[in-house]
Amino acid sequence: MKEKVSTQRIVFLDLIKVIAIFLMVANHCVDNVTPMERAEPWYNLWGSVYNSFTRPAIPLFVMVTGILLLPTRMAMGEFYKKKISRLVTPFLVWSVLYNLFPWFTGVMGCEPSSINGAPDKPCGVGRADANPKTMLPNDT
Repeated sequence: MKEKVSTQRIVFLDLIKVIAIFLMVANHCVDNVTPMERAEPWYNLWGSVYNSFTRPAIPLFVMVTGILLLPTRMAMGEFYKKKISRLVTPFLVWSVLYNLFPWFTGVMGCEPSSINGAPDKPCGVGRADANPKTMLPNDT
């Protein structure tokens, strides 16, 4: 017989999740890492201060997840089998789509025809002919 699981909201955990979401979005919205911006000392100082303020987002998410997973009543093997099986499929689908995106769109100098074989010239960040401001290839 299955035990009833409490569906009552824990308000302070919801508040912590809202704060963590805000910090995560704030962190990702302002983190510019172009070489020109990093060359400015004032940018590095204030960027580091701001970055330090928004860094607690991930630990907050991990702690809330741990609190919500703690009162489990199933065996460890069953628990991990259930959780891992729910994560593997989305992870694999996302990984394939994410890695094929540059070729499908032509972004970063990747040619769609190069999926089946080696491209005529390498594509992506780090090419010798990349523009230092944008880190994208200078295809002329």
